[in-house]
Amino acid sequence: MTANVETTAPKAIDRLRTRILPARRVRPARAAKERRRPFLRIGPFLLLLVYLAIMAAVTLGPGDPEAAAGAAASDNFTPFAEINRSLDDGSLRALAQVLGNALLFVPFGVLVPLSFPRLRVLTAVLAAAAASACVELVQLTHLAGRMFDIDDVILNVTGAFLGGLLVAVWRGITALARLVRRSEPVRT
Repeated sequence: MTANVETTAPKAIDRLRTRILPARRVRPARAAKERRRPFLRIGPFLLLLVYLAIMAAVTLGPGDPEAAAGAAASDNFTPFAEINRSLDDGSLRALAQVLGNALLFVPFGVLVPLSFPRLRVLTAVLAAAAASACVELVQLTHLAGRMFDIDDVILNVTGAFLGGLLVAVWRGITALARLVRRSEPVRT
């Protein structure tokens, strides 16, 4: 009986190796393509790291020292209050502040899905919301002369959504182009 088990075990292992494991292999053409262009995988991630460092310096660096004195009185916890005030004011500086807060997170919305291709755009937007909320919570401490503004979170998430939308549109266009290329008849 022992001899029978010894002869069937290698057969079972061989069957496992030849039938089940090959289904999990990476397609050779895709693996070769990734070896030829590794920068396509690491490039967006490195850009994301650089972007996060710059964003941290811009948002968490020293702010206006005079504004720090009255910062607690001017924190904004009311959604859309500062956005409406800026739009009603109509000054170029106020509009630049609103646009700047929205545009600040567009790269986040682009680089996160490109750095992590399996991540959905909605997940990137949620990550942007968390990152923006963390920045605002640090600014709530007023250590760097910054002020908390819930509208900044709203604008940052809007910017990340626009960046994610750009990635989704780009992915859709490239997928459609691949589909068209594959469906074209081969001319001889």
